[in-house]
Amino acid sequence: ADAKDLIPRQDGVWNSHGIAQRMIASLKASGRAVPAYLQLAADELSPRLERASFAMHCFWEGEARLGGLAGVTETRAGWIEGKEVVEVLFDSDRMAYGDLIDKAREMRCASVVFAHSDDQLSKAQAKAGVVAERTRAPAGDAKASDRKYHLLRSPLRFQALTPMQATRINSELALNGDPRRWLSARQARVADRIQIQLDRDGSALKGFERPDGLAGQIEYQRRLLARLVELESGSQ
Repeated sequence: ADAKDLIPRQDGVWNSHGIAQRMIASLKASGRAVPAYLQLAADELSPRLERASFAMHCFWEGEARLGGLAGVTETRAGWIEGKEVVEVLFDSDRMAYGDLIDKAREMRCASVVFAHSDDQLSKAQAKAGVVAERTRAPAGDAKASDRKYHLLRSPLRFQALTPMQATRINSELALNGDPRRWLSARQARVADRIQIQLDRDGSALKGFERPDGLAGQIEYQRRLLARLVELESGSQ
């Protein structure tokens, strides 16, 4: 920046969300593209995340469609009161709850809206034609083989991913998009190494299961890289 500030200085930015936002603002001010993975980091770390749940005919389709919406940071397939649901975390600064309901209904992913607060219930009931119920518990997990269905059937299932990356990549795979655009350059290189080994032996990474949440990702990545080194060196 020729020794000049790109954006006004700001004190008290101590958390990862704030730092990511500042990085994005600096890139934009300099006319440079913002990597998709950096925008994901800022979105995923937003302090304004809210939970919403929608019943539908198929949570494979629900995760694929809802997981691609701007403002949605994570999806989870599960059950509420015997109904297939997709539980969504979304940034209420980027998408209002009412707008999320509208999007879900347009995609036929909201046969029932399960409200997690009285405020959500009143907003859902205010919309014509919406069937809304109050629920006071998170959705129970769907079986592992039904969660992130499309990612689970891709070589990218072995890649260490944040929950939001997994959500976006699952959606891209389902809708024939480009899943790799959500990876950092370092992750893309690891994905290439994974693909090479799976092409040689489809069971090369048998037993490796990526953690769903952020916890355990670093240790998983360490084990994965160690295994790739073993395979690349010819050690079994």
